Amino acid sequence: MMVNSCLISGGVLTGIFSEMTYIAYKTGVPYEKAATLLMFSSFCDMLFRPCWSLVTKRVHRTTCQVVYCCICFASQIVFINAKSYEMFIVGLVLHAAVMAGYNGLKVVIWIDIVTYKERVNSSMIPELPPLFPTTEFSAQT
Repeated sequence: MMVNSCLISGGVLTGIFSEMTYIAYKTGVPYEKAATLLMFSSFCDMLFRPCWSLVTKRVHRTTCQVVYCCICFASQIVFINAKSYEMFIVGLVLHAAVMAGYNGLKVVIWIDIVTYKERVNSSMIPELPPLFPTTEFSAQT
């Protein structure tokens, strides 16, 4: 499941970044500069992953979800208004922060859900009677 999530997330991110390059080129950013947008986003993604790891250790996961949703909203606002190379960089940096947070938090939340289910299941199992009773039957004569 983890490998599948990583591959799908990588595929989605690659598609988003290549689309951003194409959109930047179509809005008037020179092709040479538009091709370097992926580099900025990938570099920021590498920086934000350890940062989100530290944040999830110190801040509750619901607060982290609110934070990355707000950052995602801000990145979308920046993308809507992006007309220059620098604005696309800011938008992709924010998007990299969101994707690093999302990919890190889904694992943390999944671990919390699984450990909660295990804790509930282990506490709710009633004590079952033994399958083979240990009492001996006496033979009647």
